[in-house]
Amino acid sequence: MSLRLIPKLLGSFQQFLNIQDSGPHWVTSWANRELNMMNLFFKNLQQYMNSDSEGKTSGVTLYSHNDEVKTRLQFLSSVYSNELSPLDFSKFFPNYS
Repeated sequence: MSLRLIPKLLGSFQQFLNIQDSGPHWVTSWANRELNMMNLFFKNLQQYMNSDSEGKTSGVTLYSHNDEVKTRLQFLSSVYSNELSPLDFSKFFPNYS
């Protein structure tokens, strides 16, 4: 659920355009730099895929596997969109680019 909310939250800050000469992308860059947002995302993705492939998911889940994957893909596409990220955003996490 939080993966659906984070892009909306980041988008709500886009009204502040010229903070720290980063244009509308400053909050996404800040979240990645200070909170390790993308590293946490990829670690969570690895953890989810490992638990799913090993059958460690509980029998009672709130979301289907398709919903889990779809939500993660939507998160990535919104974070990498022109509205939320600068063109060089992937340089902030070279291990995953």
